[in-house]
Amino acid sequence: MAKLIAEALEAIGIADDAEVMDLLNLAAESLNYSLSVEKVSVRALTAQLDDIEAAAARLAELVEQYRDDIDRAMPIEAMSLFSPYVLEDALEHDNTVSRLRRLSTSAGSARGAIVADLGSGDPDNPDPNGADLGTKLMGSPKRRFVEEIVHIVGARRPDLLATTKEGPLHRFVVACWEWATGSPKAPGIPDDLAAVVPKLHAAMRDHAEAHQWEIAANNYRRLGLDKEAEEARKHASTIYQRIIRSSGQK
Repeated sequence: MAKLIAEALEAIGIADDAEVMDLLNLAAESLNYSLSVEKVSVRALTAQLDDIEAAAARLAELVEQYRDDIDRAMPIEAMSLFSPYVLEDALEHDNTVSRLRRLSTSAGSARGAIVADLGSGDPDNPDPNGADLGTKLMGSPKRRFVEEIVHIVGARRPDLLATTKEGPLHRFVVACWEWATGSPKAPGIPDDLAAVVPKLHAAMRDHAEAHQWEIAANNYRRLGLDKEAEEARKHASTIYQRIIRSSGQK
């Protein structure tokens, strides 16, 4: 496999130095971890929170019933004649009931928030498709891997950033997939490239524009034109915020 990735890098004119190999290894590790972990859906999360909500409420009822049964069998006033700890125990029962009820309420609130923010918004049908939450939020493991590989190439050979099927970038990504997973089959790579490459092109243009505004801000500042410098700085900041939003970061 080492020979495979070395030949793939040589084919696109990128040296297999330590930095490049570290980045490729990180991308491969992230891919294989994502492929191996158990998938979690909104449906599964809401079902577990339903269980917690119901179980905590039921436990609160049982603890309260237990205390009431003891009270009926022997009132606290009578029991306190035999033990100085009875009143303290009664208060602890009350605290336990309160904590369990708060846990039940919190689980219900968490379920509602998850359905509203990550699910369908319908509490009765929170996740019709049962989609993997990680894929829903960040894209599929394959798409994320392709994006990382494209970024590695783009930083060194931006001239290769094209969506051409069987082009240099496509062949390199397929080789990286085989190197990372051991499987030569990488279905859907052209679709991934069609989504990732234009996004990276846009980000690169935005970075270049923001950098020009930063240069302008510095030049204005050296000339004592503070108002113009601040306006240029704001332009650069607006562009960087757009880059962050488009990358899915907060």
